[in-house]
Amino acid sequence: MRIEAWHWVVLGTVLAVAEIFAPATVLLWSGGAAIVLGLALWALPPVDWQWQIVGFITLAVAAVTLGLKLRRPPADTAPPHDVNLGSARLVGQRATLETAIVNGHGTIRLGDAVWQVSGPDLPAGTTVTISGSDGITLVVTT
Repeated sequence: MRIEAWHWVVLGTVLAVAEIFAPATVLLWSGGAAIVLGLALWALPPVDWQWQIVGFITLAVAAVTLGLKLRRPPADTAPPHDVNLGSARLVGQRATLETAIVNGHGTIRLGDAVWQVSGPDLPAGTTVTISGSDGITLVVTT
């Protein structure tokens, strides 16, 4: 049994085209490995078919592994999500008191929403920093 270099190129092309019908990236990368092996065999002296199979398996495993690593982003670089953070997402923002804080309670406006705030007694118009929340009431400091 003799496997020629062009056999690998044809097999690689067939696998790459088959990726259209069964998308999982495995066939695409395996096809690329077969094409690389076929091109390498044209440059090398004759190699026994057993070693060609071993070479293909090695290249295919390496190519599929590389392809899967390239496909998904690393977990630590995923963007932060603001979903279900509620008022905690506002911590650190600065705002101006809409009404004075009297007896520890007042209001601020953020965008088109008015928020209840608690903190030290301060006059309206004072710029405050949101330092936390207690339920739906924001805790502010100067």
